[in-house]
Amino acid sequence: MQFYPSLILLNALFLFSLVIIPSEVNMAPCLLPQDCDCIKRGLFDDNWLQSNKPTVFNAFKDKYSFSFPETTYPECESIISVCPEPAEVAAIYANGTIKIGGATLKNPFKLTQLWCEDGNWMKVAYAGTFDATIRATNISCALKK
Repeated sequence: MQFYPSLILLNALFLFSLVIIPSEVNMAPCLLPQDCDCIKRGLFDDNWLQSNKPTVFNAFKDKYSFSFPETTYPECESIISVCPEPAEVAAIYANGTIKIGGATLKNPFKLTQLWCEDGNWMKVAYAGTFDATIRATNISCALKK
């Protein structure tokens, strides 16, 4: 069996032109300024609540303890927050109102069908951008004392 270095080099160049170059070209649009970074959900625990919303913390400190949920961002197309049982999902809104559990805050708490359009996060069946809604609501795990 003869060794053909030129044939190996030719195959390597062919692979490079078919696989490597197109993948680099396809990545370029993700780096454009009008695109979005993966959106991150605001989270809170007792320490955050005591520092940022002391009045709200004082109203809940004897009834609940708050901790960070385990939150993932699968392919930046959804946000999934999971609380360990028996804790419930809790949300604090920009005005300081806390909501715990219920039909709209099921465990795990999922926001799906998200995408970036012209630098803004959008959601299926939601009018307008979804950025402000996500950023105005922080999620936590509420455990009854």
